[in-house]
Amino acid sequence: PHLPAALGTLEAWRLGFLVAALPAPLMILLVLTIRIPPRAEQPVGEAARPAPAFLPYARRNAGTFLRLYGGVALSGGAFGGVIVWLAIAGSRVFGESPAQVGTALGTAQIVSAASGFLLSLAAVRWLEPRMGGAFPVRGMWLASLASIPVCLLLLGVSDARQMFAVYALYG
Repeated sequence: PHLPAALGTLEAWRLGFLVAALPAPLMILLVLTIRIPPRAEQPVGEAARPAPAFLPYARRNAGTFLRLYGGVALSGGAFGGVIVWLAIAGSRVFGESPAQVGTALGTAQIVSAASGFLLSLAAVRWLEPRMGGAFPVRGMWLASLASIPVCLLLLGVSDARQMFAVYALYG
């Protein structure tokens, strides 16, 4: 009822894509404000050092790459599995219509993305000075660890609203 006529005729799932795209202009502006320091100029007469080749570097650090990206892949797979399960549980266990489930999941995802973005800003400001160069890996580890109690909350939900609220915390 509060949408322009052109948008009011769209299905809820199509509107979800538009809502998901709303932050894009702000993100573009934020990226454009990143200051990139100029490269140090080489003294005249010195030969340019070639950039290190990626494949030898990747071979030397294969264990690290496997653990890091393997962990991210496992975490992402688990996250995807939870979303699929929530959609099925919303309909079968709690009797929600597909439209209600889609709207609730979309709303929970928007809340989760916005709060996660703000939380990550605070985490970077607080944790990066304490962890230094290890922050990216330890930050991902802490985020994965923090998802465990939130997932355990799903075991105790008694209605669809609780389930989607927990998902908003998890996402």
